[in-house]
Amino acid sequence: MTVSLDSVTTDRGGIIENRHYVHVAVVDQAGNLLYSAGDPSRITLARSAAKPAQALAVLETGAFRQYGFDEADLALMCASHNSEARHIARARAMLAKAGAAESDLRCGGHAALSEAVNRAWIKADYVPTAVCNNCSGKHAGMLAAARALGEPPADYHLLDHPVQVRVKQVLAELAGLDAKHVRWGIDGCNLPAPALALWALGQVYAALAGAADDLDAARQAELPVVPERTRHMASIYHAMTRYPEMVGGDGRFCTELMQAFDGALIGKLGADGCYGVGIRASEETISLGAEGSIGIAVKIEDGSVEILYAVVMEVLAQLGIGTLDTREKLTQFHHLKRLNTMGVTTGRVSLGFKLDNLNATSLNAASEQPVSLRNSHEDAPGQDFSLPPVDSGKDAWLFLAACWVIEALVHDETREDLTDDITGFGFSFGIFQDYYSSYEPFLGAGNIAVIGTSTMVIQAALVHPGDGLFINYLTRVSSSIGGCFAYCPCVLYVDEWFVQRKGMAFGIMWSAGGFGGVVLPLLFEVLLTSYGFATALRIWAGILAALAIPLSFFVKPRLPPSATTNLRPFNIRFVTSKGFLLHQIANIVQATGYFLPGIYLPSYARSTFGTSTFFSALTLMLANISTTIGSVVMGSMTDKLQTTTCIAISAIGASTGTLLVWGLSSSLGVLYGFCVMYGLFAGCWTSIWPGIMRDIARRGEPEGQRHTDPVMIFGLLSAGRGIGNLASGPLSESLVEGMTWKGEAIGGYGSGYGPLIVYTGVTALFAGSSFIWKRLGLL
Repeated sequence: MTVSLDSVTTDRGGIIENRHYVHVAVVDQAGNLLYSAGDPSRITLARSAAKPAQALAVLETGAFRQYGFDEADLALMCASHNSEARHIARARAMLAKAGAAESDLRCGGHAALSEAVNRAWIKADYVPTAVCNNCSGKHAGMLAAARALGEPPADYHLLDHPVQVRVKQVLAELAGLDAKHVRWGIDGCNLPAPALALWALGQVYAALAGAADDLDAARQAELPVVPERTRHMASIYHAMTRYPEMVGGDGRFCTELMQAFDGALIGKLGADGCYGVGIRASEETISLGAEGSIGIAVKIEDGSVEILYAVVMEVLAQLGIGTLDTREKLTQFHHLKRLNTMGVTTGRVSLGFKLDNLNATSLNAASEQPVSLRNSHEDAPGQDFSLPPVDSGKDAWLFLAACWVIEALVHDETREDLTDDITGFGFSFGIFQDYYSSYEPFLGAGNIAVIGTSTMVIQAALVHPGDGLFINYLTRVSSSIGGCFAYCPCVLYVDEWFVQRKGMAFGIMWSAGGFGGVVLPLLFEVLLTSYGFATALRIWAGILAALAIPLSFFVKPRLPPSATTNLRPFNIRFVTSKGFLLHQIANIVQATGYFLPGIYLPSYARSTFGTSTFFSALTLMLANISTTIGSVVMGSMTDKLQTTTCIAISAIGASTGTLLVWGLSSSLGVLYGFCVMYGLFAGCWTSIWPGIMRDIARRGEPEGQRHTDPVMIFGLLSAGRGIGNLASGPLSESLVEGMTWKGEAIGGYGSGYGPLIVYTGVTALFAGSSFIWKRLGLL
């Protein structure tokens, strides 16, 4: 391609004073180079003209929805603003939404681009800070993106940070380039600045304008599915046209250009004489031979912004974009005057270039020479791909809602003992125990408690097929296997869907076990009384199938299969670390006592206070209601407080409730109070696990323990809880055998359940030992 030396000249008294060389590329949505001036392949630092593409990368992290950003925020992400009060206020609001501070920004303050604002600052002796930077919106967006991805936010500005890696890929895809053909420098605001062929920058703007057209066309055709990237690009286009004052400000060319053209185009300045324009398809673009929308990229060789604006207006005029009246609104930018301090005309500005019609020539990114026509969008990888947001958004909440229901059905015991009572019986087992103890074929069996607390593998091995309990055990084994398949993905994928609010997510999910414990005891009481255990189990199986199977389709990974083909980390060296061992010991000991109240409370209430079946079952209901609340609250606390602090709160509350309230209880009302306390403080124990997982996987571990999978930690904590659960079965039999202390002590201690109460309280207190180890420097 022949490169012309197109230029704009300024003269004084007819003598040329300055010559500003001009480079222009006009491309269409299909990747065709339609018109040019100067060198349309000039490698150009886009500077702030790249901001819409950078904003797209932020959108695709899910940060926009996660932190509740609106269109005006999105416009500010694309802005080189005046630092007016509205711009600074919005930048601060964006930081607040993302839970960040101004000190987290990696840009500095500078004199305002607006002379009026700058004069006001000088008059007020105001020193601008980072939030006053004209790029503060972009920085706030990228900081939020880092948080949404769960990546270290402090380094979001570095070229190898995951946010910038996404920016590089997104920009290359929009430009129709291989990423290796985009080079990178450092911008004035401290972020990476892309350098690419001028026509490729035009391609970016054609894609943005084309997305607005494509979205409108899809809506008119009532298409059920529109590519997510198309939606995101259209959102950027509309944000800029609906809030042009955020993109620039009072008196700024970008703002006035978009206001004058009223949604027909977007325009964005890049420092040192670079500009991008995206124009939606119309009769005007069709007359130019364009396929779809048009993108224009302009570069002034010497970086003059004043000349840049005049050239942009001249390009629009030569292409016939907009009416004469529309362009007249911008005449102060187009037809520049040269006046001295007395208002005398001293010279003129001559826009002496003419666009060359290239008859739809396409450029090859590698050779940068004319080649056959191509459609860069068809080959751009990942164009239709967008990750849903973490910590919020429809997909994340649907996932969590599905997990919640599955947890309520498949029950807490999947996580407490992966081979135990997984079919929803865990919190209702007291009801089953009453039934088993009162009706054939279980009447008189001495090992009923083991059904609800021993592992299913051991149960199946110990029970002879001729035994009356064999069918019951076999049912538990098969349901345990199915429960694991249904429940384990819930645990596995929480780590992908929730980052900053992971504890809250686990707490909400695990609260379902408590909710199920409110409803299921009542349900099973009715079913067992009305139909017997066999029919009751069949009805329950039907409920499981009707609810769990459809919901399982929402339990899916956040990352698509193509992005998760690598094996998850399998580093188990952490099992020998002091931190894990101390947490695990406390976890196992706590589990040996935790399940005992759930098994014996209904029997205790009936034998001690002579309550009816309903009021004895109410003990479980109250414990489970409070467990639901406690799990959510403790999960949220785990996201904010030190893990050992949460452990101490749980241990002190549970042990106090057990030893003082249950142990000294003399009435049914006091017992109900214990049930509430126990559910709140002991029932929330596993909601602390995300904190333990986080601490072991990410904090203070030696080099050899990096890349530890938190889910592996979860699995071993569950196994430890299962060991404790297994031990609690036969242990509970020995604790209540002989009704020790009955009639010899006060309150609950003299009810025959005294040793069980003491053991439960002591193990609950020991669960808080990690708090002591932390203070002693062992954790």
